Amino acid sequence: MLSVVLTAGRGIELTDEAFYWLQLRYWQQFDFQFSFFAAYLDGLFWLLRERIDLMRIAGAALIAASSATMFVQLAAYVRWQCPGIEIPERRFAWLAALLGLTHYAYMWTLRGPSYNTMAFFGCALASALLLAWLRRAGRRALLGLLYGLVLGMTVFCKITTAVLLLALHCAMLLLHHRDWSWRSFWTLAGTAALGVGLNLGYVTWRDPAWWQTVMDGLAFQRAMEARDPLLSLRAVLWSWQREAPLPLLAAMAVAIGAQVMLLRRAAVHAAAGLMLFTMAALGVWMLVTTEVRGGWLLVVAFASCSLVLQLAHGRVRPRLLPCAVVCGLVFGLPLAYSFGTNMPLADHSLMAAAFPLCGLLCGLWVLRGWGHIGEGALALGALLLSLPVLAPMTWPWLYAQQTYRLHGSLLEARVPLSDNARYRALLTDTRTAGALNQLADTLKLAGFKPGQPMIEFTGGLPGIVDVLAGQPVGVAWLLGNYPGSSAAAGIVLSRVSIEQWRQTWLITSVDASRRIRGWDAMLNKRLGQRCHERVASFSFSPPQSARHDRPGWPIELSVWRPLAVCLPGGVDAQ
Repeated sequence: MLSVVLTAGRGIELTDEAFYWLQLRYWQQFDFQFSFFAAYLDGLFWLLRERIDLMRIAGAALIAASSATMFVQLAAYVRWQCPGIEIPERRFAWLAALLGLTHYAYMWTLRGPSYNTMAFFGCALASALLLAWLRRAGRRALLGLLYGLVLGMTVFCKITTAVLLLALHCAMLLLHHRDWSWRSFWTLAGTAALGVGLNLGYVTWRDPAWWQTVMDGLAFQRAMEARDPLLSLRAVLWSWQREAPLPLLAAMAVAIGAQVMLLRRAAVHAAAGLMLFTMAALGVWMLVTTEVRGGWLLVVAFASCSLVLQLAHGRVRPRLLPCAVVCGLVFGLPLAYSFGTNMPLADHSLMAAAFPLCGLLCGLWVLRGWGHIGEGALALGALLLSLPVLAPMTWPWLYAQQTYRLHGSLLEARVPLSDNARYRALLTDTRTAGALNQLADTLKLAGFKPGQPMIEFTGGLPGIVDVLAGQPVGVAWLLGNYPGSSAAAGIVLSRVSIEQWRQTWLITSVDASRRIRGWDAMLNKRLGQRCHERVASFSFSPPQSARHDRPGWPIELSVWRPLAVCLPGGVDAQ
């Protein structure tokens, strides 16, 4: 966490993270969206006085706390299912919290709390509550209500995750059909439905037109991506096809190992060494690699298979139910977390690697309780499990290519922005600071005032609007370079009033690869006349183009000011 605190004030990301900040500031004013994570986080953002560095710390704390809560309940469940095993879960909750920071091992310095943060929180807390409900740890009605509250929050933050999470939990309930009665089940269903309903009431209170916003958001998304709604399912299939050969080979190796263990019981101890070796490989591999990919899932899966075999051939009567539940849960949660993303599922799920790592930590304690490994092996295993956290906490300090769309490393972020920029409390590299300061100073000289409407048609720099303290129009980010980006922009142009367009400042580019093509013709057609004049043009190098030690290609940005004749009453924009 010390690294999280020290890096919180460094780095300005102008794409995804800037999109999150715009959502937190203006989500109730947008006409097109289908995630309401800002409804749950904007209060905290306001309490922290819209401090980005403090929100980054708060997001990491939320991830760490939810990971620790999940581990505590998972360990309590294993102890309940395996009498005689003592797991000091509360003493080791700090290690589980540390494992939660592997959330930043894929997107590196993308630290702003978002729908991904809330999806992780929902997966962890809802699963912890269900595990507590199964072992009757408290009043089941209260646990059911809390479960519904968390599940409902996940629905409004990332509905694809909520759907798969609910399916996973239903499978858990079926496996535990002997541990609950129909009466207790209907109590759970009723109280959970009440919790979901409370979320519905809360979001409706915050935004009475939320349903129309969702429908418009889906139409906007379909128009922009020009794809069918089943692409998420196809993405799962593509990920499986890409990764399938390696897991199949691992399964064959485990099957052969199982036969060996049946013939020779002493092989259990060899399997313990194999599991520790694979965890070491996972930690070292993630620590030294510069391109983390979906292979992490294979390494953890192989270690878990070894662990399951040891549990099944322990010194006490085998308990296959806890093995099935724990493995199914900790491997199902990363898939639920990433389901619906537009990235490869096996890669994106690395952000939820804390769940299987916590499962392995519980398994180590079971092996220690059964005498398969000693205190030294337990300590070594815990140390190896923590190695993957070092990568996202270390490399961004040293290498620009190990950051998320920044020009320089975090160590190079030493320059503040000028007083004309909203992000002046953050430090960034010299190149980014110079470009943003030039832009902010140019707009001030042109008469721009903070809070005036602004939209960028570059298709890839929503952070410019937020840095300049502009108010976005219609959506937080007009994504470019998609098959239907121009069609989606046309939808936004048609929904926003003509009066507002006449007062809106524009940021455009003629050579950005993600630019919205034909914006000028669409805008002039909507307004019926030319209502903007170009007041400045200059070169700008987007940080996302500077990757793999290659300098980014500069693009030309133009600033357009509303014409005085188009403003209400003919008042000049200045």
